[in-house]
Amino acid sequence: ALELTKASTGGVHKVEEDGVSAVLRMHCAIGCGSYVLYRVGDRDRWESVIAGEPLQQITVAEPCASAGMTACSPEVWPRLERKRYTGKKAPQNLECRIIQALPRRSFDFGFRGEQEARSEVVPEL
Repeated sequence: ALELTKASTGGVHKVEEDGVSAVLRMHCAIGCGSYVLYRVGDRDRWESVIAGEPLQQITVAEPCASAGMTACSPEVWPRLERKRYTGKKAPQNLECRIIQALPRRSFDFGFRGEQEARSEVVPEL
């Protein structure tokens, strides 16, 4: 979700197809937790349905983001914060956060000293 909004043009996309034009405003929300994936259908057609905690969280976080933004639920924020993401509280719901910046990633390709490389701890998401 974060990469999609980062790559988008401010979340606004103009689409024209079959002589009809529309403006699409993309925004995203992130939730976490246990979920269940159901496959329903018959021989000719199958559909997938997702249910669980992340979907419940997304219904709360999604309205906090406007075009070009990614919002996350209160349950997700501590995990992103440990990864050095920055965000601000959403004015509509102070428990949700709007992601402001992705962490800078640097790659050393194994050229650092062995002592320094061993001391680094990468937090788990």
